[in-house]
Amino acid sequence: MTDLGSTILINAAALFAVILALWAYSVKIRDVSFIDAFWAFGMVLLACATWAQSGSPGARSHLLLGLTALWGLRLTLHLWTRWRAHGEDPRYAKIMGSVMEKKGWSWSKTSLLSVFLTQAPLLFITCLPA
Repeated sequence: MTDLGSTILINAAALFAVILALWAYSVKIRDVSFIDAFWAFGMVLLACATWAQSGSPGARSHLLLGLTALWGLRLTLHLWTRWRAHGEDPRYAKIMGSVMEKKGWSWSKTSLLSVFLTQAPLLFITCLPA
């Protein structure tokens, strides 16, 4: 397998593991709203993972990692603070309620399939250029 292929697989597996851990936390607190804060932080994590796996990162790699980290950490802090101050996001409550009503799913199944496992591939695809 090429270095790029193994990097992509490692990043995908790591993201999937983190998403499952976040889902377990969401089940415990019965709120999925913090996923917005993770979206930005997830980009930082994937950029760090890619940088760490590159053999000898050059100036462009350092710049990409630095800019991603600055942007992502700032946005993560903003969204996390907003979530902690205002609680559950009404958009997610509406989505969760609608899906649970239509499909008859439990809260945990709905949060996994309708929030976390839909966000993970989108985050991964968005980060592929990095």
